[in-house]
Amino acid sequence: MDLFTEDDLRELISVHFENCISIYLPTLRAGAETQQNPIRFKNLLTEAERQLLERGLRRVEASTLLDPAKRLLENEAFWQNQADGMVVFIALGIFKIYRLPVFFHEVLTISPRFHLKPILSTLTGNTRFYVLDLNISGVRLFAGSRFSFFQIYSDKIPSGINETLQLDVMDSRTQFASKPRMATNNRTTVFGYGRITDSRKVYIKLYYDRVADAVDEIIQNTNAPLVLIGTDYLHYIYKDASRYRNLVEKGVQLNSQNMTEEEIFHHAWPIVEPLFQSNRQRDTNLYRQLSGEHQTTAVNDLKTIVSSALHGRISTLFITNGQTNIWGKFKEDKQDIEVHEEKKPGDEDLLDKAAINTMLRGGTVYIVEPQDMPDRTPAAAIMRY
Repeated sequence: MDLFTEDDLRELISVHFENCISIYLPTLRAGAETQQNPIRFKNLLTEAERQLLERGLRRVEASTLLDPAKRLLENEAFWQNQADGMVVFIALGIFKIYRLPVFFHEVLTISPRFHLKPILSTLTGNTRFYVLDLNISGVRLFAGSRFSFFQIYSDKIPSGINETLQLDVMDSRTQFASKPRMATNNRTTVFGYGRITDSRKVYIKLYYDRVADAVDEIIQNTNAPLVLIGTDYLHYIYKDASRYRNLVEKGVQLNSQNMTEEEIFHHAWPIVEPLFQSNRQRDTNLYRQLSGEHQTTAVNDLKTIVSSALHGRISTLFITNGQTNIWGKFKEDKQDIEVHEEKKPGDEDLLDKAAINTMLRGGTVYIVEPQDMPDRTPAAAIMRY
């Protein structure tokens, strides 16, 4: 599985060529039907080449542009390691692939910009969260969402407690180590191989003071929840050290020392998922309340939404899922839109444009099924002002 991050989004947004190819493909993970994955991809490449020729490219130019993707068809190992969906972006000098745990409807577009709305679901919905592994031999900080989870590496994060507090220099009897528990395969961190002492807690608190300062600095510009994972008493000590306002009260209380990223994610996600579901329902109810009161901060007019997204005025945006496209152009000089029933040269998906600009300016975007929209329109927004 690959990761799709906001940095990837920003990079793809900056690409502007005459022929930017976006391919979305549902893929199967296992079974005999997985053989259909490369076949369907090959068919999409054939269709892409046909469209490129129609757009005026010579056959050799179209073939050269698609050559990296065609070579992928010969990579058996690649096709044996799939997720639920695959996304490919191709342009002059650009070839990017993402295998993601997301079902995508089959889509092929060629336009001056990449078609990004379907993949935005991996970043939207305000589902970002953080996890801090409290292992005192070396804490680990992770960032995640519904569809991605990865460790954050930073020089700001202190090393283990011995190195950070120089305990081996201060007092050799105060070193921390890992020792097997009796009658179990688990390992537990002990202080001097003895009982939990008050002095031990003091040293852990000093260590966590430094960890908390680093973590707060790294994630200070977000409102994302932070989940703690580690032995139960470490939670209490870290909470005393941390000033992060979105520290989740309920953490994962178990020994995390030898856990993989995937294991940590599967323990943390059930804790934060209800928070995100609650947030979406809260925002849906707020929009309906504002709309029912005829407040100007509840908007469903696409022209206003696109313009407001570009100027950072949208707090929360709801749009229908990736199968709904509204093709057209935004006329910046007039702050107006031109909508076409069918895609025309130079058009872009206006829902795509609104969603991307809302995200990049700190707003929350929910991409939902039509029946889950808070209004009967393909886009609805709560304005900041």
